[in-house]
Amino acid sequence: MESTLLTAGLACLIAAVVGGGLKAFGIEIPLLATWGRQVGLFTLGLILCITAFAMRSPSAPAGLRETGPPSSASRPVEDARPVGIGACATGAAPSSVFHDTPASNGSWDWNCDGQIEREWGTCEALTREQCDPNTNATGASPGFCSELRGVSGCLPTVAACGTQGWVYPCFYNSADGRCHAGGYETAKVMRCQ
Repeated sequence: MESTLLTAGLACLIAAVVGGGLKAFGIEIPLLATWGRQVGLFTLGLILCITAFAMRSPSAPAGLRETGPPSSASRPVEDARPVGIGACATGAAPSSVFHDTPASNGSWDWNCDGQIEREWGTCEALTREQCDPNTNATGASPGFCSELRGVSGCLPTVAACGTQGWVYPCFYNSADGRCHAGGYETAKVMRCQ
């Protein structure tokens, strides 16, 4: 609609300046006999052009601005980031870094993919290939325990984001065919993204 207003406004301005007798932009304006008609046409052209530019402005009043989705040509490329999901709902950009505190809206979904990924899982969730003989040797991620490991290991529970716990190397136990926490512990906070 704004392009129609702009075209009509420009045609009126040009016709007012040359005194009419204009055939442009698919609009035909006959010769103007009086000075008053030229001023009126010029004023109308200004009003139409100003309205067209006001409709393009993002700060235009809602009743004046055109609604509907923008054309793909007018959408910036960086609009591809998720909006309204996780930390992105606050206007933050997605982050692939693990964090030990939530976003300002309380979300732990820092990469804005709709899922919360923990930096460490439990040793029991690992496969034999990941922990045989241990995660230090295989390069797999160590296990996280919310409590200090006892003689029988630690509880295979998934820790909540931001909770204090301990990271242990995971060892394969051939007696039960599972991986378990063992060795030294390192105090850590469960980080998420």
